Parts: sequence; structure tokens; C-alpha cells
Amino acid sequence: MGDFTFYGSEFSMYSAKLRAYLNNKGLAFRTGRPSALTYRRFIVPRTGVAYMPVLHTPDDEVLQDTTAIIDRLEQDFPAPPLVPSDPQTRLASLLLELYGDEWLLLPAMRYRWQPEENLPVLRQAFGDLLFPWFPRPVRRWLGTKASARFAGVLGPVGITAIGDSDFDSWYAGLLADIDALLEQQPFLLGATATLADFAFAGPFVGHLLHDPAPARQLREQWPRIVAWMDRVAAPAKPSTGSGVGLWPSLEPLLDRAFSEQLPVLRDVATHLAQWAEARHPGDRVPRSVGRHRATIAGVRTERALMTYPVWMLQRACDAWQALSGDERRAFAGRFEADVAGLLGPLPVRLERVDNRLRLASA
Repeated sequence: MGDFTFYGSEFSMYSAKLRAYLNNKGLAFRTGRPSALTYRRFIVPRTGVAYMPVLHTPDDEVLQDTTAIIDRLEQDFPAPPLVPSDPQTRLASLLLELYGDEWLLLPAMRYRWQPEENLPVLRQAFGDLLFPWFPRPVRRWLGTKASARFAGVLGPVGITAIGDSDFDSWYAGLLADIDALLEQQPFLLGATATLADFAFAGPFVGHLLHDPAPARQLREQWPRIVAWMDRVAAPAKPSTGSGVGLWPSLEPLLDRAFSEQLPVLRDVATHLAQWAEARHPGDRVPRSVGRHRATIAGVRTERALMTYPVWMLQRACDAWQALSGDERRAFAGRFEADVAGLLGPLPVRLERVDNRLRLASA
């Protein structure tokens, strides 16, 4: 059996997530360059979408989307298990994956595209990645054009209207909660790295520790977080399996998920259900279906109704439904939020087929 080929970049959130998983899983892989030609000639024809990372398997399958890839690899390579098997801890890991993948996108994007000092580095990096055959000045010019599309995400995710002091205060509180947890245990769910840590590696390794401005702050003020990300991203040896979380340390982060993110996603699901009423099962679901008002960092703002996080929330809701009554009571009893309401059945159900979302038939 040959190696996997990983197509991703050093400054991509989701590439960092998948790379951390592969390193901890101990799966051998080589790195392919996702240039513009690679996208055109290989990635889009084989996946139908133009997103990275992509994993080319030794038996010539091309897998896309980190959540789907990790699900597949955990099935094909069950040892060591990097998604917890304990039902309550597995639910916690899915909630933290959702928070890392979709809510920490907010600081990852804000602290990437707002500080001016980041921009020359990023423009050159985009050009070097996508157009390596051109001279450096041309790569920089092309990188400026290519990066503009990513910078434009600040509006859709709803953070352009939030003042610096409000957002900085929210981010500092988040870092303090992570730091306090890491003072008690080496990884988010206990003694070993799991899915939750890989999801957090996305925004931290791919953005916040890559870009000059946020990286300087983290290295000067939060060395424990930096050391944690070093352990997750480049382990000295593969993980030995999933540890059981130490709940008192974990609760502040899950409290954030319940109070900040899940109410927003439940509202998105309601709007999506209304959108779906005029469609039929199997109809393709676009990346967004309009706009809504949401509270982010304590500020009321407008953002796109992005559909992919609803599919990820659906996974956590399914894990909640799979718990026994006693397990649900034990899990919910740790939090003041209406956990049962936030994780109850969604008003719409999605499925992922051929790397795209569509309305589920039942």
C-alpha cells in the first residue's frame, strides 16, 4: 500500500486540521502542491468542487472535506481511535469540532485580513502557492488578486460591524478559557489529542500562528496555547488513542458553544427549513440561503445564512439523540444552557452527496 497524497497549504485552516489528524494517526502521506493547474486538472475534475484540503488515497479515491475525510479514515484505520468512543465524550468532541471549524473561523479571518502587516505576507503566499511557475513579482500580483476573494468573507461571517474592543475582549476571554483548561490537562479532552484538538489546530496553526500580527500576540502572551498547538500539529510520535475528558476543565469551552454558537445555528436551521419548503428532497443546498441577524461577541450584527454548519450541528444532534436518558441527564446537568433544546431534532435534515449538501429524503 502506497502513501496518501495530501493537497493543502501551510496557511489554510482546514489543511492544518487534516494535517494534524494525519500526523497523530501515524498515516504516511506526501504533500502535493495545490497550484492553480492542480485545481483545474485534478482537484475540480475529481471532486466537483474547488476546495482544499484534498486527500488522494493509495487506491485512487479523492476525498474532500475534513470532517468527511476523518470519518472515513477512522472507519478504515480504527487504531488508534482519535474520535472518543465514550458517548458523552464523543458528543463533546463533535461540539468542539463544530466550534473550532465554524466559530473560530471568526478570529481566524478577522486577525488575518484586518491587520495591514499581514497582507504582504499573505499576498505573496497565495501567489507562491497557486502560481509557482511565475517570477516572484508576478506571483505577488496574482496572489493579491487571489487573496481578495478570501478577505471578502469578513462580511458574510458577520464581523465587520463589530468594534475592535468588543471583538478583542471576546477573543481574550476565549484564550483565557483555553489556557485555563490546558493548565489542567495537555489536550482538550484529556491525556491525548483527539478530533477536538485537530479542529482547533485549524484556526490556530493555519491562521493565528501563521500570520505575523496574531502570532506575535500568542507567542508573547499565551505560551501554553502555543506549546499545545506544537504538540497537536507536529507530535513527536502518533497518538496512542482517545483519552477521557476532564469535565470541570472542559465546561467553560462547551458553555461558550451553547451560549454563542448553537443559538445562531438553530436560527440558521429554522431559516433553512423555510427555504426548503419550496424544494424537494434531493435538491442541492447552496452555501448560503440569505441573511439573518445574530449576536457575535455581544454585538448584534448581520451575517449570511451559511448552510454547511447546520450539517455539522446535525451530527452533534444525532450524537445527543443516541445517548441514553441517564447519559443525557448527566451531560446536560453540567451546563446552565438548555442543552436538550439546542441539541434537539432540527427542522430540516441535510445529507452530503458527491461533496455537496442536499435536502435529505427522510
